[in-house]
Amino acid sequence: MRDVHYEVKSWNSLIKSTTVGRGSWDNGGTVASVGHLYGFGNTLDKALPAVVGCKERMPSTPYVLVGAAPPASRRLCAAGALLLLLLLAAVALLALALPRLAASALSLWRSEDGGGCTCVFLHGAGNGYARPPLTSDPGYWGSVDDKLSGPCAEFIFMFEDTLHRGWTDERLQRRVCDLVTRPASESPRRRCTTIFAHSMGSLALAGALQSGLCALGEATAWYSVGAPWEGTEAAEALPELCGDSPPTDRGPVEPVLRALAKRVGFCDGPNGSVSSAYRALARSSPAFARLRPWLGRVNGSMCGDSPFGLWSINSVELRALASWVNFSEKNDAVVPLSGCPAPAGAKLSRDPRGEHYLASVNHYDLTCRHGDGWWGKHRKPCTWYRAMAERAAAAAR
Repeated sequence: MRDVHYEVKSWNSLIKSTTVGRGSWDNGGTVASVGHLYGFGNTLDKALPAVVGCKERMPSTPYVLVGAAPPASRRLCAAGALLLLLLLAAVALLALALPRLAASALSLWRSEDGGGCTCVFLHGAGNGYARPPLTSDPGYWGSVDDKLSGPCAEFIFMFEDTLHRGWTDERLQRRVCDLVTRPASESPRRRCTTIFAHSMGSLALAGALQSGLCALGEATAWYSVGAPWEGTEAAEALPELCGDSPPTDRGPVEPVLRALAKRVGFCDGPNGSVSSAYRALARSSPAFARLRPWLGRVNGSMCGDSPFGLWSINSVELRALASWVNFSEKNDAVVPLSGCPAPAGAKLSRDPRGEHYLASVNHYDLTCRHGDGWWGKHRKPCTWYRAMAERAAAAAR
């Protein structure tokens, strides 16, 4: 006796056929030719007659599928489907046109006299050499220039040595003054200047103003970002990290933290000591007392309170830094929240369109290099830049 094996495939009971009697538009579809042999949609039934000898379910006469739409209804459905396709095509074309529409809308900021402000960006500590100003600096500021196109008609990005020169260095302060005052002197038709100064950049500007090296006009808006107006404990901890002082109870230095120190030049001073720029940020420096009055000159500020911040390549290393420094309060991994205050009478808020914004981001996120967070108004640093640039441009109209 031989065993017989049937391999069951998944036949499609709705294979198209236009043969009259075996399924057509008028006879209700392909199932009209098979419904008397096996159940509608049940492809396994097709093998059962050969396997167990099942009888036909119905007389072998084609039938019209119950509920089949008449020709007129089918034509109506076809028209509806065509209308839906046209609607989808229109939506797709609109999506493609949105960038151009946005560009047209942004161009409204520009008037006949060259409207929009000159936007000047002052970076913080860690840059090891100087070069002429740039029109973009994605490595530090991300795509902030793209996001501010419109309210910023011109971009100037500082690129100075802020590793071997601290914020008290007069040469650095003069370079800052040159950048923030040059737009008004070279472009008298430009109505306003908007300054975004990150971290030590704000201190260098405030120091230059305090020293009388330059002054800011009424049409100049100054926005301070993550500035350590009172210094930071992180700078005071660096001598231990660099081996300039004996170990304390902070514990061992993790490899990720040593990699960060090497990359940003914490220990780039003579014989591996703390770099001049970072040493000048220690809270023990008496120079900070002279800067406090200039906090009242800023038009807006942004601070961070999350060492990990937005998910990025810097998140783990900055959280490691904050843990090792052992801040006693909320911080952005570099600056404690108390050291990044709003001017007297103002309060930090979670609104990214507010003048004084408290964001759940870290010190690097504050520059917009990592974009906005995917959710939550408290994670939108780039949105704040845009709002402040619009505010400054509107005030100059």
